[in-house]
Amino acid sequence: MTKPNGADSLMQIPWVESPFFETILDSRKLSPPDEKTVRTYHDQGYLVLDDVLSSPECDRIISEVAPAYDPAIADGPRSRHRVQDAWRASPAVKSLAIQKRILEVLRLLYDREPIPFQTLNFSAGTQQPAHSDLTHFSCYPERYMCGVWVALEDITSDNGPLFYYKGSHALPVLGFSDFDSSIDDEKLHERYDAFLSLLGHRFPAERFHARKGQALIWSANLWHGGDAIQKKGSTRHSQVTHYYFENCFYFFPHNSTPILGHYDLKDIVDIRTDKKVEHTFHGRPVDLVPLGGKKTFIAPRGSGLKPGG
Repeated sequence: MTKPNGADSLMQIPWVESPFFETILDSRKLSPPDEKTVRTYHDQGYLVLDDVLSSPECDRIISEVAPAYDPAIADGPRSRHRVQDAWRASPAVKSLAIQKRILEVLRLLYDREPIPFQTLNFSAGTQQPAHSDLTHFSCYPERYMCGVWVALEDITSDNGPLFYYKGSHALPVLGFSDFDSSIDDEKLHERYDAFLSLLGHRFPAERFHARKGQALIWSANLWHGGDAIQKKGSTRHSQVTHYYFENCFYFFPHNSTPILGHYDLKDIVDIRTDKKVEHTFHGRPVDLVPLGGKKTFIAPRGSGLKPGG
């Protein structure tokens, strides 16, 4: 990987999302294909990769995951059509999560070592409302996370394609609290829905009518969701792998208060090694001081800092 220098090191942010992107890009002297890759990701917030998997490889994933779907669970975002971390039981799922080609592209985009930490397999479209992944799980430095969605069959309007708002990754990172007008606000969902309506007017909505074996890499802050299923009973086999990157600490934003140094840490395992990843602050391990409940105060190891101290 190219080592940060000059404009690269001015901000703790992925270089493809830096306000100095053009300056950094010019200094890197990338090959024309690599330059096209990073510029597309910078401009759009997503990138399509062709032929990530062959048809037999897609079929193998579908076959290995099939026994894990539980028909007793009701439909919904967490449902009989969704299996988390199937990589533990399926060699094919794990193979895709740690695929060399995908990891090389992520290294190019983020200039850090990617850490595959979660897989989600689906047998049908999620019909999930638009959201940013950073609303649900995040890291510091911010935005060092992305998702890779792979179509395991052809995706059309019938079976609920992935949709996303092109360019929305450039928005500020928003949490649920940003839609509250007060601590006791009971109209969060109304405000959130109003925001989604505005989002659709500001950014073009696109549907990923993917071919079997195609992949979509999206920035952590790209607003996306699952479109409505038009053909009842249709399948939409797919796999999502979420990636963090090295030299960060990882947390759940909804239960955290970053301005006070309080974090609900998300302990992750590197799928490549099945080993827990250490939380770090600027590459330095951190001490965790429990505050009660799920919150933790974070300080660089050896600093002697304590809550209120």
